[in-house]
Amino acid sequence: MRIMLSPCITFAGDKVSDQKTISRIYASAHRNCSFRNSITVEVTINNI
Repeated sequence: MRIMLSPCITFAGDKVSDQKTISRIYASAHRNCSFRNSITVEVTINNI
């Protein structure tokens, strides 16, 4: 079994981050996600 997530980041105001910053945000969120850390199936992230 595998769970596939498709998260979306929304920025407010005029600031738009570059792809490197967005990738770092996704990696941090994935690593610190309580849902991901409490299950035993594989979790993958789409559309990074």
